[in-house]
Parts: sequence; C-alpha cells; structure tokens
Amino acid sequence: MKRWLIRIGLTVALGIVLSGCSLLSKNPPQSIIEAAIAQQVSQTQQALNQQFKASANAPTVTIDRIEVHQRQSAATSSGTRYQVTGTCDLEMIFGDRRIHKTALPFQVILQAEPDSNNWRLIQSESVYSRRQAG
Repeated sequence: MKRWLIRIGLTVALGIVLSGCSLLSKNPPQSIIEAAIAQQVSQTQQALNQQFKASANAPTVTIDRIEVHQRQSAATSSGTRYQVTGTCDLEMIFGDRRIHKTALPFQVILQAEPDSNNWRLIQSESVYSRRQAG
C-alpha cells in the first residue's frame, strides 16, 4: 500500500513538472502568427509586382480565422525556432475588387529574440521551394 502511494505521488509530481515545462515554453502568440502571415503575403505580393512589373497599388489584406494545426520547436545556435502550420481565411481588396480565400494553408517559422518579447520571421529556402513547387 505504501509503495502504491509513493508511485502515485511520484507520477503526480512528474506530471506537474512536465506540464510546468510546457507552460514555460515561449510559443508565439496568435497576434504574432497573424503578423507573420501578413508579412509573408506582403512580401509575396511585392515579388509578384516586381516580376510582372505591375504598377497597381498593393491590396489591402485581411487575415481571419487562423487555425493552428501544429507547432514544432527546434533549438538552434541562435535560439529556439518555432514552425507553425495551419489554415486561415484571407481577403484581399484591390480597389473595388475583392478576393476571398478560405482555409488557405500557411507555414511560418518564427524565432523569439532572447530576453525580449520580440519575434522574428525566419525566411527559409525550404519554405519557398515548397511553395513554388506546389
């Protein structure tokens, strides 16, 4: 009986420690994920405008209903990176024309700045090569 109580106590203690570790991890908040998606959309739009020599003004972009499907963290020499994948709704307004896409897949790679609440969007060749291939 005594061993059984000790095992339960150790199991509960281990659970508390492990859940505490996950609470201390610095996952990117929803507002940062939304800003990163908006920045990627803007950079893609600028690249397309340059490629096609478009003179049109940049569209107004609204990002809505962000659903994060997966968050993965990886330690690097420059800090921890978080790869976030999911879907979102995107609306672009070009003057009087609206384009609305639902459940649009996204992937962003973010890195927390050490000792700060700032986040950096990491540009990765693998992200762009997958996007171009698809």
